[in-house]
Amino acid sequence: MHGAAITSIPPEVERARFVETADVNVMGTLNVLAALAQVRTGRVVAISSSSVYGPRENLTPLREDDAKDPHAGYPMTKWAGDMLARRFASVYGLDLAVARLAGPFGPFERDTGSRPLLSPMAEWATAAVNGEAVVVSGDPTVPRDAVYVGDVAGGIAAILLADRLGYDAYNVGWGRGTSAEQAVAALGRIFPKLVVEWCPERRSPWSSAGAAAGPLRCDRLRQDLGWQPRYDLDSGLAEYIEWLRRYA
Repeated sequence: MHGAAITSIPPEVERARFVETADVNVMGTLNVLAALAQVRTGRVVAISSSSVYGPRENLTPLREDDAKDPHAGYPMTKWAGDMLARRFASVYGLDLAVARLAGPFGPFERDTGSRPLLSPMAEWATAAVNGEAVVVSGDPTVPRDAVYVGDVAGGIAAILLADRLGYDAYNVGWGRGTSAEQAVAALGRIFPKLVVEWCPERRSPWSSAGAAAGPLRCDRLRQDLGWQPRYDLDSGLAEYIEWLRRYA
């Protein structure tokens, strides 16, 4: 599995690391695939992103064959890597598929300095564990495609270990949107005394203009490979909170 990338978000980081992001996310992917082609490895899963589909005017679930319209440097590089990985596999005979991930949250997402922006789920869960107020910026009703990392891992494993694949690209997610209101409500069920500060006037990556899109439709993963999610929002957050309490 190859998933190394630079997530050059927000805009000031995109400006500062534009060329580096393209180099790592596109040429880095091709370098890894070239090395794997030399040793004739088994199946390869290249990690792509739901951001390749771009923002949408409606929240219709997104299929793998839907049009791609990335609007910033990071999703553009992920789409380039996605396309080139599949073409490279065809040219050189690699057994490869790409996994387009929704918005993962869960263990090992913490502030290490390596990523300029953590997911809102990570920020809210960390604040709750630390006894701090959970600050929710932007429109709290806008849904985003969150998915717990345990289900992401299960989806990737299903692609990697299947006897055969019917497709060269699979969406990996829960297939439903989660709003900030729903996420905070789930946190409140774990922390009954949770303090929440609602700041709709502030910009948020969770609900910023142009960021909205429907959830990933994961029929291929379910029907072709028999994958089913093991978590929902409450159980995923509960396991993540336990991990944060022990290790973060």
